[in-house]
Amino acid sequence: MRRGQSESRLTGLGTGVFITLTALCGGAADSLMNGEPGTLFGVVFLLACVAAGVWVRPYDLSAAPVSAPIAFTIALAVTSDGGGGLTGHVMALLTGLATLTGWLYGGTVCAAVITAVRKVAYVTRARRAERH
Repeated sequence: MRRGQSESRLTGLGTGVFITLTALCGGAADSLMNGEPGTLFGVVFLLACVAAGVWVRPYDLSAAPVSAPIAFTIALAVTSDGGGGLTGHVMALLTGLATLTGWLYGGTVCAAVITAVRKVAYVTRARRAERH
C-alpha cells in the first residue's frame, strides 16, 4: 500500500448507496432552505461523484459513473415537491431533471474521467509488474 492511501474502498453497491445518500442529504438541505433542490444539491452531488470515483475499488470502477445518474434521479425524486399530488410530484421531478441537467452531467463525467484515469493507471501498473 502506498503512503497516504487508505485500504478501505467502496464496492459497486456501496458506491451507489454513498452517492444516493449524500445527494439525498444535499437535496434535503437545499429543499429546506430554498423550497426545492438547486445549486447546493448539485454541488453536493458533484462532490459525491468525485469522492465515489476516487474511493471505488479497482474491480468496481464502472460502478461510479453508472450509479451517478440513478442516484441523482432517486435523490431528486425524494426531495422535490410539486405540491399537487402524484402529478405535481412527477412534474417537479421532470422539471428538476431538466433544470439541473448540468449538475447531473458534470457529476457523471467527473466520475467517469476519474475512474477511467484510475483504470489506465491500474492496467499500466499491472503490466509493469508482469514484466519485472
